Amino acid sequence: MISPSPSPRVRRGFSLVETLVVIVISMLVAGTIVTLMVGQMRTTSSLNRDMLNEQSLRDNMAYVMDEVNAMGNGTAEPFISEATETSLQFNGDVDNDGTLDQIQYIYDAGKGTLSRVLRDSADGGNTWDDVATDVLIPNIEELEFSYFATGNEDPLDADAITAVQLRVKLNEGAGATEFNNGRIAEEEQVSRVTIRNRTLD
Repeated sequence: MISPSPSPRVRRGFSLVETLVVIVISMLVAGTIVTLMVGQMRTTSSLNRDMLNEQSLRDNMAYVMDEVNAMGNGTAEPFISEATETSLQFNGDVDNDGTLDQIQYIYDAGKGTLSRVLRDSADGGNTWDDVATDVLIPNIEELEFSYFATGNEDPLDADAITAVQLRVKLNEGAGATEFNNGRIAEEEQVSRVTIRNRTLD
């Protein structure tokens, strides 16, 4: 007598426990990938902001130093009317239009800004009219103008100044956003320039 062959084993699908294990593992892997991506986005954003802050500071300091270098154009001495650690004011035809201009750089420690005030005069400097006031550098923690006479000596007065140095340190906590972890680069730069119209004498 021939015994009946055993029926083929019916293949079953994944059990509920196996399915749950796969789902949990998938969620852990996805969570890790998302965490890494967000961290990379924050790092990239912070680095980009640091570079932009550094470039902006460098550009604005170069602008100030270019004007300081050219102070006194088209006018006679004395053309520096104020020179302190936080303010510098001088005269000259800065835009070469034949009109005498007065430039004043003012550091406001309370606001953390360096502003540029432009005035012009149609009567050779007897009266001044305000033209514009612009904030050149925001988010400043420290700023200092330093002045030098010939031979790097301390000048006796504003008429003896032949070189100007500007030191700016940005405020590390200003400009905070979610993606830069609440900070910007703590950037400090120093620029120094000679006054062309005094070194040519």
